[in-house]
Amino acid sequence: MNSASREEIDYAAVDAVLDAVGEDVAEAMKLLDGADNAHNRRSYVRAAFAAIEAVIFWIKYRELRSYERSGGDRILTPGELSLLREETYTLNHAGQVHVQQRFVPLDQNIRFIVKVCFHEEDVVQRIDFGGSDWANFREAMRMRNRLAHPKRSHEMDVSDSELVVMKRAYGWVWATMLRLFSDSVERLRTQAAALSSQQKDGSPA
Repeated sequence: MNSASREEIDYAAVDAVLDAVGEDVAEAMKLLDGADNAHNRRSYVRAAFAAIEAVIFWIKYRELRSYERSGGDRILTPGELSLLREETYTLNHAGQVHVQQRFVPLDQNIRFIVKVCFHEEDVVQRIDFGGSDWANFREAMRMRNRLAHPKRSHEMDVSDSELVVMKRAYGWVWATMLRLFSDSVERLRTQAAALSSQQKDGSPA
């Protein structure tokens, strides 16, 4: 998510990507239900992870835009900003700064956005990164990586148990993100209601 790319996109463009990858997952599931074969299983895994990557990008983009518009009210460290932008910096022989794209592993990316983008402590603590759902997700990641870099023909197969893990992992990611957004919105509504009540009572905000 380099600076140039952020200037060229907007919320509508990012939303369009989310719609597209969601449709891809639905179509992959439809094909898999119609013909449960190796190709359709691989297609589902790839579509599901593309959708997860897209929602992570959307959340990071949303956080960066919020930060840029906050006028300094929202505090992010230089390291957090660098990770949100997925950028790293190097110098050339002339001492000029060059921006390079930074790869962040998906599981680390998820834990990062939970802490930085949904920073209310009680919200973050309700996500169990030591439980079976997180273990399923990391197992699904290993399977996706194996499919992306196969060394032997059998490594392109998705077993019955792996397919179950993938479906559970995909469902958990989306359910978790929706819950985080729901909790954040509810918190904002509560704070707004309290502020409105204080203002009506003449109490200091």
